[in-house]
Amino acid sequence: LTIAALRSLGCTLPVELWHDHDTALLASPRSRRGNNSVAAALSVAGDVILRDFWKTPGGDKLLGYMLTARALMHSSFAEVLFLDADNMPIEDPTPLFSEPQFVKTGAVIWPDATPNLRHMVKSVVSKILLQN
Repeated sequence: LTIAALRSLGCTLPVELWHDHDTALLASPRSRRGNNSVAAALSVAGDVILRDFWKTPGGDKLLGYMLTARALMHSSFAEVLFLDADNMPIEDPTPLFSEPQFVKTGAVIWPDATPNLRHMVKSVVSKILLQN
């Protein structure tokens, strides 16, 4: 969903999709074609590079929060915007790479949502969806 949201916002940045040895993503591109929801999603997502944590040293032993640091350390990109599965962009994030904070420090970091913030966001989104 996050990649689809990025593309719908006009974001053309390349994407690395890291997975934990997911069999649907390990299949060859040819076998992913057809009536497969993963194949359908990736076919419209544009420039997406699939990366398997298990192909990094010790990656098969990592769990949860440890995978974030591994993805950042082993990314093929010189500059990285990390969007966790529970992050949903509401505008194209491309300009973040030109922001003074990023240019100066090489990083822009925001905190993970707290349960109260998640509840507030769900409430606001629900109201917006009900209005449309």
